[in-house]
Amino acid sequence: MTGQDAATADDKPRTPRRLRYYGANDLATFHLAVRAVEILEQFDASLTTYEVGDILDLHNALGYAADGTFPRAVTPEQRTVYQSWGAGKYDPRFNLDKKNMPVVIAPAFGLRQVKREIYTGDDTISYWNAYVAITQMHGHGHFADPRIGVNVNNPPDQVSSKLAALRAYQFSLETPKARAGTFDAAAASRGRAVFIGVAKCSSCHTGSALTDVNEGVLHTPAEVGQDAAYAQRSGTKKYRTTPLRGLSNPPQLKGPYFHDGKAKTLDEVVDHYVKLKGLQLTARQKADLIEYLKSL
Repeated sequence: MTGQDAATADDKPRTPRRLRYYGANDLATFHLAVRAVEILEQFDASLTTYEVGDILDLHNALGYAADGTFPRAVTPEQRTVYQSWGAGKYDPRFNLDKKNMPVVIAPAFGLRQVKREIYTGDDTISYWNAYVAITQMHGHGHFADPRIGVNVNNPPDQVSSKLAALRAYQFSLETPKARAGTFDAAAASRGRAVFIGVAKCSSCHTGSALTDVNEGVLHTPAEVGQDAAYAQRSGTKKYRTTPLRGLSNPPQLKGPYFHDGKAKTLDEVVDHYVKLKGLQLTARQKADLIEYLKSL
């Protein structure tokens, strides 16, 4: 789960509450929101909506300061690292290997069409849900992956039985459609031809999800011009081709891009690959390609 919007629940009984998140702005507030929802459900299971104000009112009860800073259980050294990450970033391995390499929190929609999740394509969404629940949120369960040297056992197992339902809910979250007026439709149509043709984007961005990870393909850091150090912390030591979905849907979705957010705009994404692949694109072709990416 990631995000910044108010949480809104499904109105059907016994269904997961729909937390409508696009990209986290404040990691402390996000964790607070998750805990707040748990507490609210304990007191009133019939609640159908959670407002931001309701969650913020629980700051004192949960031991958070009014400015959303972390609880006392976090050491000053850890707090310094966490607060250095900035809006919308998180390092899901820092607490295990003590290396500080935060990545952009990926969108929680459009997962149904993608076979392997996270930037390095480690495994399925349920693998990652279990990893986060047990190694990051300290849930009760057992997570082990010898590829990354992780074996965390916190019995009794209260995670495994939840994974199928969580996956079903996540798979129900559709990619938001690009809104009219946020991109040039005529230029986007020309840009699609550039994407398929001279820019050769479709050599890796294949299929309906626009990623060759669904074909079992992963890429070395050198192939995609990305940091090798972060990939080495993963189970695959490589990167997947990022599925292209909801790339530009302001105000929530407007970058940054790549796993580490080093490309602040889609213009910088295109420039990265023009340089890496030695592409010969005209200014018009680049502009049209960017409008196509905005339309996805």
